[in-house]
Amino acid sequence: MVTPVKIVVPVKLLPSPDAARALGDELHGVNDGANRPIVFCDDAAQAYDRRNMGWDIDAQTVAITTMSGRLKGISFICSPEHCISKTIVTTAERTGHGISLEELKGIRERVRLRKPQRVALHRGA
Repeated sequence: MVTPVKIVVPVKLLPSPDAARALGDELHGVNDGANRPIVFCDDAAQAYDRRNMGWDIDAQTVAITTMSGRLKGISFICSPEHCISKTIVTTAERTGHGISLEELKGIRERVRLRKPQRVALHRGA
């Protein structure tokens, strides 16, 4: 059975001063329409989705659609895990192969390893 998965990717935007002002204006515009005020913090996460963002992974830039237009070429930093995951997914798409995910919670209780494997596991090798 295939189930859809929501992927959340932590990225840190590194906007130019002009782009930072435009993003701040965007947030203030959203605040005006919100029932409760939203406070912008430099180190806080802001939710965006793929419908209003365009990614250029190779150049590590993103374009964000705002109320005042589209901001292009905003640099970002992603986690190394995301870069590795992106490479795996791109390769699977290009070659027509699938990716299987396994729930590993409680695996030590479910699986019995051979003695050399247990020794290596608990030795930290």
